[in-house]
Amino acid sequence: MPAFLQTAASFAAICVLCAFLARHTRLPAAMTPLPVVCFVMVFTVCMGYLGLLVPSVIFIFALAIAALFYMLFTAKKGGFKQLLTPGFVLFCAAGLAFIAYFAIRQPVAQEWDEFSLWATAAKLTKGSNVLYHEANIGWFWAPGSQKAGLPTLAYFFNFLGEYAAWRMYAAYAVLYAAVWSAAMGVLKRKNWQIAVPAAVMMFLLPYFTVYMRDIYCNFIYLNAYGDYPMGVLMSGALAWYYNAKKAKIDGEKAPLGYICLFIAAITLCKDTGLPLAMITAAIITFDMLFSGFGEKLADIKSIFKKLGFFVLMAASSGGVFVASSKYLASLGSAQGSVGGSSDMGYATMLIEGTKALLGLSPSAEGAPFAEKFAVIKTEMLRLFFAPDVRVTMAGSGFMAFLLIMLILAVGAVLTNDKKLRRASWLYAIASTLGFALYYTFIGFTYVYVFKDESTASIHDYNRYMNTYYLAWLGGAIAIFVLCAYAGSRFKSLLTLGTAVLACGMLLRFNQLMLPQLCVIDYPDVVYNDVKTHAAAVSKYSVLLTENDRVYYVNTFDNGLGWFETSYDMLPAILTYSHGGGEFADGKLLGTTPRMSLSADEWAAELFNEKCSYVYIDKAGGDFFASYGKLFADEGINYNAGETRLYKVNIKTGCKAVPLTVDDVLTAEELDKDGKVADFADRTVRMKIENSADWVTLTPVTETEAAQ
Repeated sequence: MPAFLQTAASFAAICVLCAFLARHTRLPAAMTPLPVVCFVMVFTVCMGYLGLLVPSVIFIFALAIAALFYMLFTAKKGGFKQLLTPGFVLFCAAGLAFIAYFAIRQPVAQEWDEFSLWATAAKLTKGSNVLYHEANIGWFWAPGSQKAGLPTLAYFFNFLGEYAAWRMYAAYAVLYAAVWSAAMGVLKRKNWQIAVPAAVMMFLLPYFTVYMRDIYCNFIYLNAYGDYPMGVLMSGALAWYYNAKKAKIDGEKAPLGYICLFIAAITLCKDTGLPLAMITAAIITFDMLFSGFGEKLADIKSIFKKLGFFVLMAASSGGVFVASSKYLASLGSAQGSVGGSSDMGYATMLIEGTKALLGLSPSAEGAPFAEKFAVIKTEMLRLFFAPDVRVTMAGSGFMAFLLIMLILAVGAVLTNDKKLRRASWLYAIASTLGFALYYTFIGFTYVYVFKDESTASIHDYNRYMNTYYLAWLGGAIAIFVLCAYAGSRFKSLLTLGTAVLACGMLLRFNQLMLPQLCVIDYPDVVYNDVKTHAAAVSKYSVLLTENDRVYYVNTFDNGLGWFETSYDMLPAILTYSHGGGEFADGKLLGTTPRMSLSADEWAAELFNEKCSYVYIDKAGGDFFASYGKLFADEGINYNAGETRLYKVNIKTGCKAVPLTVDDVLTAEELDKDGKVADFADRTVRMKIENSADWVTLTPVTETEAAQ
């Protein structure tokens, strides 16, 4: 209950600020949640760059309290009636319902990249009260691979009380609800026949654009990845723009200023936020130029003003991107780098990719990727049209495109509003061009960013492309709803059309979502393994502090166990520990394990990594046969699957010296130049001189940990 109330307090602060905007600006109430949520994201991130994350959140709460008292003391009879619109009521009800549901169900992080980045980033931000890039963690790669917008939104909802993963999911859900509200921005209570189907469509939107008929669970509302919320947010920015245009709020200046905030928020969602933000700005500018926003199309002055606004939107995106790059550069991360196998900058990647696309000769930097580019280009074209590659519930990418065009065409043909008719056709053109650009950009990342083993199967193709499909379809639905609101040229045919489209999405959802998976999102049994693992770690983690470094052992691990344990063990630091996986003394056992280390070499690593403890998640017989002499209990009576924690005791007076290439035991550890490869590139392998009986690992009992 306390965690529910603490999370509800964060949500209440957002609702109060929304109410204040609705009362003191000309924004319809339903159009206030998205600006407020985006403000929380952008403001906290930018202040976090200055080391003022905690004061920024306190300021937002103080602002909400001041706004509440001001509204109460200046309230007039019936002064809050403007809040009773379908969109705003849905936002408040859905946000509170999600928080209550998650508080009862207590979902936890589940998927690989939640542990390797997203959920870990949120937990680190809460634990350290700084942006996660600055938090202390034992990872060897640069922590700045993603932007901090979503982790800081999760931080706002975790600010009061202790961190919980469900509170992170609640933060994402509130963002989704703000987008639903924006899509229903101008609808009034009398438009309930349109509002109800619109709410259904927006709720199903993330499911509909993520193909669900998998042999494993594919999480939607319980997923911390940045891909889905970034796509939903982009659809919200588009929906907000078209609703603002229909509402004619303060002419041209007032509503468009908010859009810069949305553009900045999209940029801060993920590393691919920059191109999506620019595409969003281009779609909006295209509509402004050819459909008008309160001014005549032939007005030259107006055209320059609208082009100037595109520059302003681009500057808002580029500004936060540059600020992020400068901030990361101050921490030692590459400025403006896209990372990956080439570690190119954005500009270089785009230049080299465009050259290859046009058949021009590449530079020396792009030449090594020529063959890879040809393979990826062919495969990306195939995947878009292939009927067996279902990226949405509509089918392939091409089928999704046809569905979106059909929705826009029906709305355009039937609506009474000439401007909306023109806007529908312009959106069809601009969004399709935007898709082509984004699709090309994703292809470039597979060529220049991803490693060869990931590009062989176009790894995570659906996940990356679903971001745009979410935004694309969401924008089309928002325009269709506006067309219905404006009225149909044939009685109430468009109002009926919203109900038909909503029912069609419900039918398809029912066909492709397994019945046992229809609870948001999945049965509790799905989380059993993760919760069991967390419980096993928690038996000992109470003993650990942020100053402790723990060596992880799981000789059956593929890497996921290491990330999961690192997440569960925070604030203690899990050293890289070869990322989990098999290691043993190959010479002693006469075998060829993945990593061959003698007992003295492994002990030297414990010394070099300054490990306080060794945590054994799971270990095979070869492990104790190799290293049993280091353990005070020699691993006696160890059962596979049992977890243990050992204290590292080091004899004083030992001296560590680096290993040379000649000391490496397996050829697999040498790269093509004969240098020590893999983990040895990241941590200097050591050996101990005069190391006989220099280290002992003593077991820590659960009773001792509890004490």
